[in-house]
Amino acid sequence: MTVSGILYATADDLLGGLSADFISQLSTDGGATANPDLVQKAIRDASRWIDGYLGRYAPPIVLGVNGTQITLDTLQVHCVIVVKAWLFGRKTAGDAFKQPDEGWTNTRKFFEGIQGGKPLPGGIEPALDTLAVSVTGSSFPGEIVWDEDSGRF
Repeated sequence: MTVSGILYATADDLLGGLSADFISQLSTDGGATANPDLVQKAIRDASRWIDGYLGRYAPPIVLGVNGTQITLDTLQVHCVIVVKAWLFGRKTAGDAFKQPDEGWTNTRKFFEGIQGGKPLPGGIEPALDTLAVSVTGSSFPGEIVWDEDSGRF
């Protein structure tokens, strides 16, 4: 399996917070060893889920571009928590999300806070190059504004 894009954790990072037996049990359907393709997919999916909350930082987060080592370390910890929840949810038919553990609940709240405007530790928001001002007074990069006089955008 080829994995593209930036991943915020590795299979080795999972072993720092989860036992090899736990990872094996949750990533297989009867085997005794972990399914590396499933583990990589879970890491990739968790990294993309995280990116979904980091829109204002222009993800993926890259050292020296839009993040610092603090940022990457923070995302690594949260990525491992998300992977654990997803692997556990896979074996419990989603019940892990109905009765989440404290780590999953705190991680979700952490990213919801960032999405709501709180800063990402060490994150670097990209500078806005150009602004267009709308009739409502809001401004966003590349915003298309309706011109009432000409009847065009």
